[in-house]
Amino acid sequence: MGDIYVRSSCIGRIDTDGTVYEKRTSWDENRIGRVDTDGTVYEGGSLWDENCVGRVDNEGIVYERDSSWNELCVGRVYANGTVYGGSHGCGRAGSVSGNEIFAGGAALLLLFQKFEGMQSGIIYEGPSLDPVGRVDVGGVIYDWSSQCSVGMVNLVAGIVYEGSSENPIGGVDREGNIYRGTSGIPIGRVDKEGNIYEGVSGIPIGRVGGGNIAAGGAALLLLLR
Repeated sequence: MGDIYVRSSCIGRIDTDGTVYEKRTSWDENRIGRVDTDGTVYEGGSLWDENCVGRVDNEGIVYERDSSWNELCVGRVYANGTVYGGSHGCGRAGSVSGNEIFAGGAALLLLFQKFEGMQSGIIYEGPSLDPVGRVDVGGVIYDWSSQCSVGMVNLVAGIVYEGSSENPIGGVDREGNIYRGTSGIPIGRVDKEGNIYEGVSGIPIGRVGGGNIAAGGAALLLLLR
C-alpha cells in the first residue's frame, strides 16, 4: 500500500496484502501486524500470533481496542494520507504514501504510538491492576468508568493539566520523577516500563500500558490520588 513516514523519516511500510513492517535499518525490517480489507488492525509477528488492537472506519476514524473489546478513538486519517493522533485528531503523527485510509490507521495503531514516546495505554491501580483510566496518543486522559476526559499531559514537556489546559497541576521530568505543582519535591516516580511508584517509599501503586513516562506521571497526579 505504501511507505510510513514521521516527518521525512520512513519508519515502516505496508504491503499490498495489508502486512505492516517496522523499518529497523535500510535493509532490515520486522513484521509487526496487519490490516485487513474491512479496516480491522492486528498486532503480531506472524499470522499465528495475531491480536486485534483496533480498527479504522470508512471515514478514517481510528479506534484502539483493549482485551475487553472496549474502543477508544485515538486519531484520524485523511484522504491525502496524513495521520493525526489524539481523540480529536488534532496532533499530526505522520503520513502514509498512497493515500490509503486503512493503511494510515494501521500505522497509527502499530507504529506511530511506539515512535517518539507517542503511546496510548490503560492506567492500572494497585496490586490487582484494576483499570482506572486511559491516556490516548494525544495525551488526553480519561476516567475508566465514565470515559470522560479528566485532563491531559503534554507528552513533550511532561506538564500535567487537570480539566482544561488552563489548569496545570504538576509534571514529570525525563527521569520519571513526578511533581505536584511547582514545589520541585517529587511525590512519585514512573519507570520506563510504565510502573508507577509512590513517594520516597518506592511502593508500587500502579502501572500505565506502553511504558510512557509522561503518561505515568499524569496517571499518578490525576487518577491514583
